[in-house]
Amino acid sequence: MNSEITADNDSSRNTEPLHARSMRPAYVALVFSHLAAPYAAARSVIRYQLDGVVEFRFAALATVAILISGALAFGRLRHQPLRERCTFGSFMIGLWLLVTYAQLVIAVDSAVPRWLLTIAWALGMSWVAWLPWGLSFFRWRGFLTGSLLAGLCWAAFWNRFEITGLTGDARLEFALRKHQNVPKNHSTLTTNRSVEPGNVLWSGYLGSERSAFVRNGELSDPWDQHPPVVLWRTSCGSGWSSFAVTDNALFSQEQIPAGIEANGQAAGSDAITCRDPKSGDLIWAVAEDRPGYVSTMGGNGPRATPLLHSLNIGDKERLVVYGVGPTGMVSCLAADDGTRIWQQDLATLFPGDNLPHGVCASPVIANDRLIVCPPSPSGPAMVALDPESGDLLWKSESDWRSSYASPAIFQFGGQIQVVLHASPGVMAVDPETGSLLWSFPWTNEWDNNATQPLQVPESDTDLIIATGYQGGAVRLHLQPQGDNTAWTPSVVWETRSTLKTKFCNMAAFGNTVVGLDNGILCGVDMSSGKRLWKGGRYGHGQMLRVGSRLLVLEEQGGLQLLQPDAGGHHPIAQAAALDRKTWNHPVLVKDRLFIRNDQEIMCLQLSAQTSQGLRPTPWRRFCYQFPHATERRRSREDRSRSRDFGEHVPAYERSLFSRIRLRNLFTA
Repeated sequence: MNSEITADNDSSRNTEPLHARSMRPAYVALVFSHLAAPYAAARSVIRYQLDGVVEFRFAALATVAILISGALAFGRLRHQPLRERCTFGSFMIGLWLLVTYAQLVIAVDSAVPRWLLTIAWALGMSWVAWLPWGLSFFRWRGFLTGSLLAGLCWAAFWNRFEITGLTGDARLEFALRKHQNVPKNHSTLTTNRSVEPGNVLWSGYLGSERSAFVRNGELSDPWDQHPPVVLWRTSCGSGWSSFAVTDNALFSQEQIPAGIEANGQAAGSDAITCRDPKSGDLIWAVAEDRPGYVSTMGGNGPRATPLLHSLNIGDKERLVVYGVGPTGMVSCLAADDGTRIWQQDLATLFPGDNLPHGVCASPVIANDRLIVCPPSPSGPAMVALDPESGDLLWKSESDWRSSYASPAIFQFGGQIQVVLHASPGVMAVDPETGSLLWSFPWTNEWDNNATQPLQVPESDTDLIIATGYQGGAVRLHLQPQGDNTAWTPSVVWETRSTLKTKFCNMAAFGNTVVGLDNGILCGVDMSSGKRLWKGGRYGHGQMLRVGSRLLVLEEQGGLQLLQPDAGGHHPIAQAAALDRKTWNHPVLVKDRLFIRNDQEIMCLQLSAQTSQGLRPTPWRRFCYQFPHATERRRSREDRSRSRDFGEHVPAYERSLFSRIRLRNLFTA
């Protein structure tokens, strides 16, 4: 009887279709080939592309996952019905695209449209899925042919795309390779030339008042009739410096890239450069006598912006340029020919590890003292150097460490103070002696503070402090004690829920302070600290107030012209400009806008009465129906506005062709 029961069980088991039983291991194999293997392989590849490091544990994980899935899937589909193979193959392809898209949504933020990047990355990484599954569908000849095609897709992807680093949200940025989207007019300089600088038009970081406010300017609108015109653009070295400008010279700091000959300066060195503001041609370049700064997370090259100042050298007044390198080297050069006058190494004066992202603080002159920020962990946060010799005059009394903000000059109650947002908080010193006047702890979980404090308009006692991540903002009221040798800060209001500015500075419009709250523009009531509105996802870009308008340079390089007030940010005009990560502050001199990133410099004319500007062609308008990478995050108000192509085309709806620098192919 037992034998009969066993026979019945065997008979019922055999009635199950053979292909259904044989497909069970195949679905298990999908877990390894489409989840574990692509994650581990992508992690290994991206890490190697970023800094040349091979993460063996993830490479081993990818290898093991491919081997396991290959063993489970080997030959299982060759003998299945054609319909079964087609169904399962379609399911695999769909799942692969879905996994690829999910990876990009989680880890990538790029100017390249996400739909394009998804297809390209899926094809480029197709070898991860093909290796375990090729022999399941085909015999050796088909497997080798497919392997060759997968290898070609891999090579084609990295020939066209590159990883340019991390965005302000610590997400990966992909871009088309430099040879595609930057003109091949590399500046060449065999010998430093001399130039008559002329009048100083923009003295350094955020302008002469260090306020990022062009008071006597006003930008015309709309740009659909008279869009910005590209006067010139040229490639440059990496770095996040802005500009100092004179009549005949454009100063910045950059890392000399390979392929650019700069008076014998070694490629990879961090240098102060002088260019012709009318053409972008390199006039002179002077590099530091040390290897250039390299950072996987923050990018290579200098961070600080040069400062222009006049010195009496002998019986002659001479314009000089000060620069602070990412490792703390302070240089004083003649502005006309780059002759080095003196050099001082802050890392030698105050030994210790550098800041994680390098020295970012730009120098400033206060009471004939050059104020700079050493990176030493034990302080001081600020020191004063003799502008003529570089000798140390004083160091701040506090042992606080500097962060990534630059020292700024404010006047409170008639007293000049040098204010710095250091790592633990905000501090102010007397520019004559360096004595501490007041301090207030206000930081974030990383002690990474880069936003310049904002003095409340029409007040000589109140200051707004902001920082990114989970930091937020606070308004301080400063009360003098005795003979102004000490001040007591008190909190007017504070908030941890808004105005969490990471790289960007703030601007005041009436009683509204405006800033990028972790990448989204917001307005906060200056009296109460209450958020009034939030809208406009411009990333961790930079802002420049021009008259009553706000010019925003988006993190991905687009330009936005706004007129914010207590009711909202009110977009006026948009234009395409740069096409990849841009953390450098823009500079507006008359009607010339100078912008740059770590790849190129561009000069735009903003008030030209001509139609030959950054305008969308009909072909580009057709392409706008494809969603831009950041449009999915736009507010409902912005989405409704983006449908109106009658007056302007919003920057966040820019197509593939305007965002990845193929505009010359479609411009009439």
